Amino acid sequence: MCEKNRGHENFISPQQFLDTYIARLESEEKYELYKSLIDSTVRLKMHCTSSDRPGDDAFADYIGTPRMRMGTGFIRRAQQFKQSEPCCCDVCHGKVPMNQVGLEVHTARHVVFHMEEAKRTKIHLFYDDGSCLSNERMKSVWVMRMFESQYDKDWCNMWCVTCDDGLG
Repeated sequence: MCEKNRGHENFISPQQFLDTYIARLESEEKYELYKSLIDSTVRLKMHCTSSDRPGDDAFADYIGTPRMRMGTGFIRRAQQFKQSEPCCCDVCHGKVPMNQVGLEVHTARHVVFHMEEAKRTKIHLFYDDGSCLSNERMKSVWVMRMFESQYDKDWCNMWCVTCDDGLG
């Protein structure tokens, strides 16, 4: 059952989808394609709602409060690079790392409205269900900045950086 909406009684986890439906119907190649699409999907956890949102916004009741919201997005691009500056990620705590991974994350603009919200957004990678918290599969990174957005088309792109070698 879906944890977010109890009315979604037929909800299944991504892993159950792969194991039950795709494994028996499709080729190994398609299975790997579906798995990579699932792995590029991220959960967003916003820790603030901007007071700059319009009054008729879907999250109007949250405006100006620290009430947490959730959303989804996907990784558009991952890039590994060498860094000569101190890192701002949760792993390094200001040290100069050997390598970093930059992640470009795409989501709807109504989910993350602008830079204020982006900088208070945490991205959860490999979040399939509640069990990923205990088996340490899930990885988390903070958004550094929003670098593109279109209000009328309801999309935005954000940039995250981590030194977690497992994400490169």
